[in-house]
Amino acid sequence: GKPKPTPIQAVAIPKLYSPPNPSALLHASTGSGKTLSFLLPITETLWREVEASSNNGGLDPNDMDNGMALILLPTRELAAQVAGVATVLAPPGMVALVPRPMDLMSCWKDTRDPGVDFEYEQENDDAEENEGLNDKERKYMPRILIGSAKSISISFFGDGKMPGTPTTKPEGKRLLGSVRWLVMDEVDRLLNI
Repeated sequence: GKPKPTPIQAVAIPKLYSPPNPSALLHASTGSGKTLSFLLPITETLWREVEASSNNGGLDPNDMDNGMALILLPTRELAAQVAGVATVLAPPGMVALVPRPMDLMSCWKDTRDPGVDFEYEQENDDAEENEGLNDKERKYMPRILIGSAKSISISFFGDGKMPGTPTTKPEGKRLLGSVRWLVMDEVDRLLNI
């Protein structure tokens, strides 16, 4: 039969779909479905934008100014797990894992930070290969950044040991200004970092 949502999903998902600016503080035990509770509204919104852009020239799904998701987690391992789930749910290419401090804007530049592995690029590395593909096969630019709070914080602000920050101040300001969804998963652990 049809999968049934967990109690946290049944309460949170409808609320997080509510415009204009839904906010929620979710509290539930480990394994209760919180990750899907915050990922489904984000990824569904991105799929709707992709569909609208292909049908009537709506918002450009590759434009970060249409809204980014910034998902902060307490550890790299948890960030990798959440990125794996998000990659399955989101339009191809829209999820970027921040495995370490890096230039967060490299996702939108011609030259990418060499330490970043974008698993979805291995199949469709050339933009020309995207022509003629349907929406589920096309590769889009990242709109969901997922990483440990420490990696993302150092990427924006540096750590005092570096001569500068991996992401320049103007680019960091632009990226933060485009954040539409901010998720702080396991916030109790994040505050102890």
